[in-house]
Amino acid sequence: MSIKTTIKRAFALSYHERRPVEKQFIKLGEEVGELAVEIQVQEGDTPVGKGSTDGINGECVDVMLMALAIFVANGGKKKEFISRMEEKMDKWESQMPTEIPESIEFDIDKQLEELS
Repeated sequence: MSIKTTIKRAFALSYHERRPVEKQFIKLGEEVGELAVEIQVQEGDTPVGKGSTDGINGECVDVMLMALAIFVANGGKKKEFISRMEEKMDKWESQMPTEIPESIEFDIDKQLEELS
């Protein structure tokens, strides 16, 4: 599945989310808490049995999906999402001490081409 298809599906699911935004926000908080537990497990601060099978990456995705659902519930559209993402990434990149190595972009370039 391409990144474009995945993003379109995430937006579609977000548009159909039935929970009110307050409940979505509570769910987002739960997901952030679960992510924190996974990080603590990885760092050895919490027993492995306290974690889930999702691990850090799975919980990161859960956080992103709930944040997207809240964005959509607040009237956000794909065009605004892309614009705000670019704005926030520009700011983030400007705070980095060095340029991003090209080797990081090796796998994502092909996927990003599909978004154009």
